[in-house]
Amino acid sequence: MARCRVYLEAMPIATRSIRVHLTLVWIAFFVMAGAVAALMVVIWRQGSEVQLARTEAGLRTACSTIAQRLVAFRAQHAEVDALTARDLSLLTQLSLYNYPGVEGSFWSPELNFVGYAFPTYEGGGVKTDVPSAEGSRLAALSARALEEGKPIVERGQGLREAVVTVACVTAPPDRLAIWVMTRLALQTAGALNDLLVGVGLLLGFVVLSGLWLLGLSMRWSRLFATTERALDELGNGSAAPLASTGLAEMDRLIEALNRHSVRLTAARQEQTRLTQLAAQNDRLTALGRMAAGIAHEVRNPLGAMRLRAENAIAASSGRGADALKAILTQIDRLERLLSDLMAYAQPILVQRSRVDVPEFLADRADEWRERASASGIEIEISCEEPRLSCSFDRAQMIRLVDNLVGNALRHTPREGRVVLMAAQDGNSLRLDVIDSGPGIEPALAATLFEPFVTGRPEGVGLGLAIAREIAAAHGGTLEIVPAATGAHFRMTVPCLAS
Repeated sequence: MARCRVYLEAMPIATRSIRVHLTLVWIAFFVMAGAVAALMVVIWRQGSEVQLARTEAGLRTACSTIAQRLVAFRAQHAEVDALTARDLSLLTQLSLYNYPGVEGSFWSPELNFVGYAFPTYEGGGVKTDVPSAEGSRLAALSARALEEGKPIVERGQGLREAVVTVACVTAPPDRLAIWVMTRLALQTAGALNDLLVGVGLLLGFVVLSGLWLLGLSMRWSRLFATTERALDELGNGSAAPLASTGLAEMDRLIEALNRHSVRLTAARQEQTRLTQLAAQNDRLTALGRMAAGIAHEVRNPLGAMRLRAENAIAASSGRGADALKAILTQIDRLERLLSDLMAYAQPILVQRSRVDVPEFLADRADEWRERASASGIEIEISCEEPRLSCSFDRAQMIRLVDNLVGNALRHTPREGRVVLMAAQDGNSLRLDVIDSGPGIEPALAATLFEPFVTGRPEGVGLGLAIAREIAAAHGGTLEIVPAATGAHFRMTVPCLAS
């Protein structure tokens, strides 16, 4: 046992649990999912619909810029009645310079297309003519804008590119239509859409993997918590076989624990049997010592009874009454002796039931409080846990506590106190009875729990012996705790749940 203890104490303590590692992996999945989601946003911004919307907004701004420049030019050159084609072309050129791939011009029913410009044209030379293939469409769109008096957007989408056109109207007095147009390649946008779908599938896989890992982590946490609780119950002797989890590795561990539980239960049963056998042998040995003590203890009360009876016959009736009272007192002592002797000789059978410990202490204190008050002694109770409950034989435990409290009251002087304390120490119930009396003589403490050992002339010496037998029958101990003043008895028994 000592080697096992040293080995357990020398085992290294893990600083990280499996749950921590799984949590870190799940966080990594979460970060990865966030990165993939950010990539999806970037790709989505490059998609065809987004590009078309962005292009349309840019064309609206370009068209508005041309109209605003015309207004500004009119304000600066009020003396100019009519603008020339060169003036309008210069306004278009300046306005579209910051819009790559955008061309445009003015239009009116009288002048047709005028002031055309394409400042960012990437072909050879300077482009000065309106695209012939788009002329009729642009004229119709411009006429529609003049008729409705508001900007109009038109999209034409082919297999490889999309043509986006915006037409707007200038402010009076010119009353001209302005059109701007650009072409958007769709092949790149389609590839981006396909890439967006692939990244979306990757994001779904990452999210599902993270959720699966989270569920696995929670399942393992519950399994470990259940196994831990079962192992804790194993120490109380009330553990049931652990159920299968469906995981091969975990089930092999559980099968090993169940086999260990069976062996441990068998060992405990054997230990209980040997303990009962040893207690029975001790009881039989003590009975031999009790036989000599019984002859002496019975002879003394009977001699006193005989003497008192003879005096009652020879004396007056008044003294006869006192003699009879003395005889009754000695008879009571003899009955207590025989009662304790029979209790000690018989085996103690424990019938456990759940008992509320604070209520149990209060009940015992109330039972003895009247006698304590008559002697000027105060009884106090203390319980660290107000809802503490354990399983033990209530009747036997009452006898044990009453023996200890009765001894405490007999040895405590007036204005003293007796304290009953209860606390849970791990899986055990600790009950202390403390008095403020003169204490126990060191020479008597070593043999105080043996039968017929007492510090009082009128004592029998079986109360503490029976109390120790009751504690042992519950699988516990009863001992004397060294104290500076008074006597301190401590009972420790397993605090079973049921």
